[in-house]
Amino acid sequence: MSVEAAANNNKPQLGPALPEYGQPQRNVATPPSYSQRPVEVLPEPKKIGSRTFFVERTAENKYEVKMSFTVKNKTMVSLLSRFDTIKEASCILPKILQAFASKEKPSIEVILGGDGMLETVLKYLNGTHTLGKIDRSAAEELASSVNQIREGLATKLDSLGIRQARILNKFKVEARDRGIFVNDTKIMSISLDEAAKIIENINEAFKTLADGKTAEFSVSFSDTFDALGLYLNGKLMREINIASLTFDAEAANIKGWINNLDALPGFRMGKNTGIDADIQRLHQKAGLLKTMDIKVEGRYVMAGGLKVLQFPLDDENNALSVAVSIRKALAYAKLGDRPVISLRLSEDLENVRLTLNGSDIFGKPVADIQDVSNFMSSAISMKEAINNSFISITLEGLQPLVSAVKLYEIKTKPDEGKFAVFVRGKLIMRCDDITTASAVGLNIARALSQVEEGKPPKLEASFTSSSGQINFELYLNINGVHIKNISLDRMEELRIWGANLKEALQCEFDPHGIDEARKIRDAGIGDAEALFGGFIKPVSGPYGSPWGMRLHPIKHVYKLHTGQDIKAPYGAIVRAAAGGTVIKAGRMGDYGNAVLIDHGNGYITLYGHMSKITTNEGDIIPQGFKIGNVGSTGSSTGPHLHFGMFKGHYSEGASVNPRTGQT
Repeated sequence: MSVEAAANNNKPQLGPALPEYGQPQRNVATPPSYSQRPVEVLPEPKKIGSRTFFVERTAENKYEVKMSFTVKNKTMVSLLSRFDTIKEASCILPKILQAFASKEKPSIEVILGGDGMLETVLKYLNGTHTLGKIDRSAAEELASSVNQIREGLATKLDSLGIRQARILNKFKVEARDRGIFVNDTKIMSISLDEAAKIIENINEAFKTLADGKTAEFSVSFSDTFDALGLYLNGKLMREINIASLTFDAEAANIKGWINNLDALPGFRMGKNTGIDADIQRLHQKAGLLKTMDIKVEGRYVMAGGLKVLQFPLDDENNALSVAVSIRKALAYAKLGDRPVISLRLSEDLENVRLTLNGSDIFGKPVADIQDVSNFMSSAISMKEAINNSFISITLEGLQPLVSAVKLYEIKTKPDEGKFAVFVRGKLIMRCDDITTASAVGLNIARALSQVEEGKPPKLEASFTSSSGQINFELYLNINGVHIKNISLDRMEELRIWGANLKEALQCEFDPHGIDEARKIRDAGIGDAEALFGGFIKPVSGPYGSPWGMRLHPIKHVYKLHTGQDIKAPYGAIVRAAAGGTVIKAGRMGDYGNAVLIDHGNGYITLYGHMSKITTNEGDIIPQGFKIGNVGSTGSSTGPHLHFGMFKGHYSEGASVNPRTGQT
């Protein structure tokens, strides 16, 4: 339609003809034989570049804002928005003109709002301009218009709102006769007071079916865990309050709603595998929550008719938050498991937390707590309210930790991109993550809680290399309690930690373990090749004859070679492949000078053909401990170490490959 035609179409039907567009317009009195009414004056068309914008009245007395433009010598007219009154159309026109006057090329987006109106928006780098709204029933007309606008502007178009409107136009949802109907098919029964909300929910859920997406249903708890919800592609359709839950009836209802939707012509159902099992499982949990009846009365949280917390909370909102946390913890628990109630310090060590199945329920700052007996009383109340539960910590176990954290001002907090541990304001160490920092802080609190009054803490570095460890490790200890371990290549860090704690605690620091570790490191053992199960290669050198069946090089018979030969020069140091107890040290037939070590983990190792043995039967030695020197004693063709391994007991039949542990 041309602009001129549009103008003629909008000429009033009463009184003399109006001037053409572009000429001044004025009100004309109607003939006396007609009832008096004001003559409508449509806004004058406005031209921006090659586009003309104007308002047109329809036969249904609606007012449409339109744009005409030329594409390839063809004049196109696009509908931008539709209004009930000329005033509304006149108000939107200047905004549209402002949008199109911008030199920046905008993208176009059509949005379907919750009110059922389609809004066309021009999006610029620094903001947006609306072109107006139109009812979703005009989706197809708008689709044609925005495509023309896109072509005229040569820009991008996001028409998701139109595609969503097509779905809602295809599946008409309404409430009547105490039910929700879709295309005149009853889907579910409802009460009148919930009809509007359910219709809104279903329409939002149906929007997810745009672009041919299938319907995937799920059942889950509401955000406050006091209701079960049926969801379509993640959008809530309807909730069932747990307090009114009747398992058999509601389970059947949910399945019925899904089946009713599936029966709709054109409704594309997804696989929905496992939905029946989900309904069964969640209804069982919902039944537990219904029995527990977790609620708020005043500022108290109640469960099973008992006060869960033995002291009033700050306000009802805080109490409601605690009630939701309890419901959530129970809802996420594995069916059949006993709920675990714990009292613990938070990771930053600044709060005492009451937890249920690992989820925080309630907490108070350490600084505000004189003793934790109130927390323990609350834990006991929760245990009584929640059948078959247990408490993971005693009052005697928690109180010393809280007291030590307060007394020594132990804290963890972010510092220079890591998480630092502080004692009495002194930085002790930085850790890579909050979990490690919190564990270190708790270890310090646990150790200091055992310090006798009037005596300084015993602070030391110790060195260990127990069975099953490949890497030698250093420990920082307070009164024998391990605070933090570290590998040999970082031993100087431990010295710094010790010095920092020494200053914070005003005590002495014994670094003897660092000196022991340095000797081991300097011997090069820390770089020993790792084998299976935490064992290390006992001597440096290339591998020789492997474990397994072979022709004996001296006896010339085919038999099992019960070890792995390692080539090494005469006198090279032989070290224990893992920590353990020496059960044999001496002459052992064809093995010559040999040592047997029981590692206490089901494995025994043998070191044969040595020139010298430097350990004794009964010695308890660490991994890497020197046990002798390479030689060629026994049945041997030259200097090397025969490294054997036996599983369970020492015998040829128990021999395994020492490099893999396999037979």
